[in-house]
Amino acid sequence: MKERLERERLYLFSPYAVSVTRVEVEGLILAPMLEDAVRNAVRKNELLNVRVALSKNGEAYYETQIFDSNPNEIVKIYQNVYWKDLVKEQEKIAFDLDHGELVRFFFLENEEKQELVVIAHRLLGDGASIAFLIEDILYSLSDMKVAAKPYRKPVRANQTPKLSFMRKLQENKIRSQWQKEGAVFSQEEYYKLYADFWQKNTSYIQYETFYADALLRIAAFAKREGVSIGAVVLTAFAKASRELRHV
Repeated sequence: MKERLERERLYLFSPYAVSVTRVEVEGLILAPMLEDAVRNAVRKNELLNVRVALSKNGEAYYETQIFDSNPNEIVKIYQNVYWKDLVKEQEKIAFDLDHGELVRFFFLENEEKQELVVIAHRLLGDGASIAFLIEDILYSLSDMKVAAKPYRKPVRANQTPKLSFMRKLQENKIRSQWQKEGAVFSQEEYYKLYADFWQKNTSYIQYETFYADALLRIAAFAKREGVSIGAVVLTAFAKASRELRHV
């Protein structure tokens, strides 16, 4: 596989294009069982078996990389660690894109509960993509068959339907922040930029529960505007607090 990054190139070197998903696990799961389940789910997802390579002119490509050659640990296990503290720690560590690291899995074993925390680069997809990945992990834990997930190339710009106001606002903001059109941007610069950004910034974590009626209203609004539910929620938080940035 060798596929050029096109629309997703917008997120490639962004230091805050990261999603965090936390799942509270019911019942007792042994760490080796979870590791095997994660490994099986990852092997079935083609996008998690690639590395990001840059050409001399700055174009980015996905290149196939055998999963087992990824030097990054598949699941990291911690005891008595609060998930928000973990996220604060991990946000400062750049993804190892040239070795195929697009997602990190953490298994937190505490006295009262077990939690699976998935920290993913935006290249892996939106919240729905992470939910499907977690579903595959649960299938593997239950000895159920996990279907292969081939890479699906995003729609080209000239095939994209008219953008909604919210989507235009989001993309224009990102473009204005980067101002990198036509410039070659290396992976070394990415690691330096990432470190510089998180030395000066920190994330704000707000944990809220949305019940069915509220979630349905948010979903309907997101569908009308052509954006994700996550984008609606983040925009609402940004509007409610002038201190929030880079959401």
